[in-house]
Amino acid sequence: MPAAPAAALVLRSADLVLLDADPVTDVSHLHRVVGVVRAGRHCTERDLTGLKDRLAAARTVD
Repeated sequence: MPAAPAAALVLRSADLVLLDADPVTDVSHLHRVVGVVRAGRHCTERDLTGLKDRLAAARTVD
């Protein structure tokens, strides 16, 4: 099974996903994640970007 993108890893187990636009009006708004709450811990958009960057760096082969 191929590795999932970092965002998918976070969102797969999120209790709450915070969006900055209404996905009912446009489904592409589902990609506008500004925060995630998981197990009572709030991860900001900055936290999520950092996580994605660290995972991408870890997957880079020298």
